[in-house]
Amino acid sequence: MSAFSIVNPAPSERRLTGGALFLLAGLAALGALATNIILPAFPRMGAELALSSPELGLLLSSFFVAFAVGQLAVGPLSDRFGRRPLVLGGIAIFATGSILCAFADTLSFLVLGRVIQALGACTASALSRAIARDLFDGEALGRALSLTMIAGAAAPGFSPLLGSILAGLFGWRVTFLVVAGFGAALALHYLGRVGETHPAGCRTPLAPWPWRPPMAAWRATPAFYCPRLR
Repeated sequence: MSAFSIVNPAPSERRLTGGALFLLAGLAALGALATNIILPAFPRMGAELALSSPELGLLLSSFFVAFAVGQLAVGPLSDRFGRRPLVLGGIAIFATGSILCAFADTLSFLVLGRVIQALGACTASALSRAIARDLFDGEALGRALSLTMIAGAAAPGFSPLLGSILAGLFGWRVTFLVVAGFGAALALHYLGRVGETHPAGCRTPLAPWPWRPPMAAWRATPAFYCPRLR
């Protein structure tokens, strides 16, 4: 059973731990890490693959567009099917895109890999806030969100330095493998320490309007036991 389950204390009674902060901050910073870590390697990538500056710019613009569009579906899907399949699926997609970029030998494959990366990263970023809301309430929630924002803001600061070191020592392709490995570490931590935080009783169907069961059946449904729906 996961560390945070429906039999554990209510969100208002939970305390923010280092493990939970690592997960939330890592999920929130995954997109920024994947983008900023490759910036110092652009000259090497351009020289090796004969890419111009506008072509290299596609690696950024394609990522940002896919990241923005993908977030539109993440929230409703996670409310319907739970956080676990979205978190693990998103990280798997992110790692797949990262590995594709690491072995790409043309601009088309690089852009494709970046789009796949972005679709996975946007899932992680959106769910970092949803998971925080599942786990905490009140002062603990505010502290979790503020520390997560700080970690997300710090990622663009240190990741270019890390990318420069990795590219200088091992080549630009290794930077993509490193972010894939970081995603895998997040997935393992999530499985081992957190797990599903949105129980079945709290889930809602995919619909363009808020849903609640009929009043007559309300107390007979699992949703009655979900504090988020009451």
